[in-house]
Amino acid sequence: IGWSNADSAWTFPMRNNDGRVVGIRTRYKNGQKLAIKGSQSGMFIPMPALESDDIWIVEGPTDCAAALTLGFPAIGRPNCNSCVDMTLSYMQRSKAKRAIVVSDSDGPGRGGAHRLQAELAIPSVIWIPPAKDIRAFLVAGGDRDEALSMMRNLRWSRGAR
Repeated sequence: IGWSNADSAWTFPMRNNDGRVVGIRTRYKNGQKLAIKGSQSGMFIPMPALESDDIWIVEGPTDCAAALTLGFPAIGRPNCNSCVDMTLSYMQRSKAKRAIVVSDSDGPGRGGAHRLQAELAIPSVIWIPPAKDIRAFLVAGGDRDEALSMMRNLRWSRGAR
């Protein structure tokens, strides 16, 4: 994550499933999200690569940062419907045993989470924080223990792949 003085915006590297930077997403103080000219869409993957049995899959770079702040190994998709094949490939390469798909609370977020879950070849669960998204959950004072407690009674599923 960086700051662009020229754009007065936060910058987030977008990576392919091999970890190579393929673009830069910007986020301005007013919340507007763009990409640097010439960028390809990619995922928000912390480096060094994650090594965990569970991977949290969230929507966007700030949700990824929030999940990491809560202590969860997380990757982010640019939005709820993008980079499905890239996410599946990343999950396969990561050797994760389970996926926690974190959905925004809106209809598109829920739909995208269910579509991704249906494609995952490992056990997965969809968690919808009691806020707009995981970033808002964190800002409102939500913590790791609270998130894990909410997940205890969720139904795990295995996708079609």
